[in-house]
Amino acid sequence: MDYAYKVWNNRLFSLLTDKYAFYEKALYYKIPKTSFYIKDGFTFKQYLFITKEVRSGRYPFLRFCLVVINYVLTKYLRHGEKILAPASEQYFSIFLGNHRLRYTSVDYLNDLVIDLSDKKPDFNGSSLAVKNSVLAIYSPEQKIKDTPRVIEEERLSGTPINRTLFLQSDEINFIRAYLKLQSKDSYNISHSDYIADFKTKYSNFLISEGGDSNNNHHDFGFLMSQIDSLMSLAGANLKGTVKISMSHRDLNRGNVFLCEDNALKLIDWEFCGPSYYKYDAFIFVSNFRHNKSIITSWNKYKEASIELFGAVEYLDIAYFLVEEVLFFIDNYSIRPNKRESDLKDMCDSLAKGIDIFKEEYSG
Repeated sequence: MDYAYKVWNNRLFSLLTDKYAFYEKALYYKIPKTSFYIKDGFTFKQYLFITKEVRSGRYPFLRFCLVVINYVLTKYLRHGEKILAPASEQYFSIFLGNHRLRYTSVDYLNDLVIDLSDKKPDFNGSSLAVKNSVLAIYSPEQKIKDTPRVIEEERLSGTPINRTLFLQSDEINFIRAYLKLQSKDSYNISHSDYIADFKTKYSNFLISEGGDSNNNHHDFGFLMSQIDSLMSLAGANLKGTVKISMSHRDLNRGNVFLCEDNALKLIDWEFCGPSYYKYDAFIFVSNFRHNKSIITSWNKYKEASIELFGAVEYLDIAYFLVEEVLFFIDNYSIRPNKRESDLKDMCDSLAKGIDIFKEEYSG
């Protein structure tokens, strides 16, 4: 193991053992395990089965040809592309996905995001777009300099399971195995700390984006009013502690690859961090990132929750909304072209989610 990584991991482990230390700093990440094996490999016949959905629709012969070509390339030619990530004494590469790479400083106070999918996939230093992230408490302008020491990663190739006909039973087994892995890193924090940390990150976001309380319905002011309403509802009902785990935070089906060895591998860990321990399960089983409906997603989650956890916890909706706002902040802050529609969607989801919370919890 690289010595810098070893030092970093040791510091991280010692900080995570103390739940209060978590709130003294902004970033706590770890190197994740990314593979779950379900079989020992797959044949061409099996590949046709899992791509049945892709081959359905107009131009079936052309679709079939593309699937065959992809199978040959994936099975025999593609072995992944190597990306060299520069590292220095001040910054360490932590997470590499197929889209972005996140750097954080050794004191956890600053972080940068490298966009690997900007315009074209030329994975070299001259083509990488660097953006500041507001996840950190402070995000001053920083520069990354090449050094002789580099961190080498492999770009994954495979088929996202949202493009395949993937059996629901296998999905449940996958998320159950994932939750079992993450449970080793879970710990409890007080409700007051959870809310305080949320408000701090949101306030930093408002300041960085220049938001104020006088904006219109779909701007920051409305979002803040919805959050205040949510915090009031949650604070009146939540008791004791909140269970937190180091999670992926964007565990949608597009980020789960079925690779050539028939392993399910997770990509895009750049948003990984501490969150409510069921949040990943909600994003995965509800397909929320794609259907964009909090009502539909909550109903799907309730069905799967019985099988996964044995019961439905109606307070989960409040936690999910809090975590979704934090994910929105992280994602929104690094976009070069910010869209008002994204903010509108978040406001609508919060408003509808609060209605669900009131209805479900009162019932």
